[in-house]
Amino acid sequence: MRRLFNIFLFLLVTTGLTRAHGAETASSVLKHVVDRMSSAPVEASFSVEASGMSQAGTLTLSGNKFVFLTDDLSAWYDGKNQWTLSKAIKEVNITNPTHDELAEINPLLILGSLSSNYNAEMATSAPGRYEILLVSRDRESGIASARVTVNSSTWMPQSIDVTSRTGEQFKITIKNIKNLKSVNESIFRFNPASYPGVEIIDLR
Repeated sequence: MRRLFNIFLFLLVTTGLTRAHGAETASSVLKHVVDRMSSAPVEASFSVEASGMSQAGTLTLSGNKFVFLTDDLSAWYDGKNQWTLSKAIKEVNITNPTHDELAEINPLLILGSLSSNYNAEMATSAPGRYEILLVSRDRESGIASARVTVNSSTWMPQSIDVTSRTGEQFKITIKNIKNLKSVNESIFRFNPASYPGVEIIDLR
């Protein structure tokens, strides 16, 4: 599930890449994405299909803070502490992730390496949609390529097909994605009262 989490955050980054118009360059588009995601919180609901299985979830981002919720695994990050909940074993690990660890899961940090690690090109287009192909230039990246489908009227992503470096296939379908005016900061911290019986392990 952590892998699916990383892939979904990668999708949020590539969403902005598909918003390029005219003479926009990759670097200028990335700046637009940083500005957009930094200026207002983002909320999204999605589903992921892989190996015949499906998983639904929601994600809220605000600056460097996030909360990611699915039926199996959830994570909260308040800018310093990260809580990772595994519902199967009823256990929460608390950590202070390093910059490198955050760079694997935080879109605003991923943006710093996206332009140098991926080649982007228009794949196909049809009435109402565009498809963007992203191919990794980093042999250490877990993602080999991704094909993003975008609604040309709303400029929002509809789906993304991901091929991992090991050949695994993932399909992510965006059910809803929007900017929020504001969020309650408490949502980025794990609330033990909402998960009675869960063991908390402090690894900080």
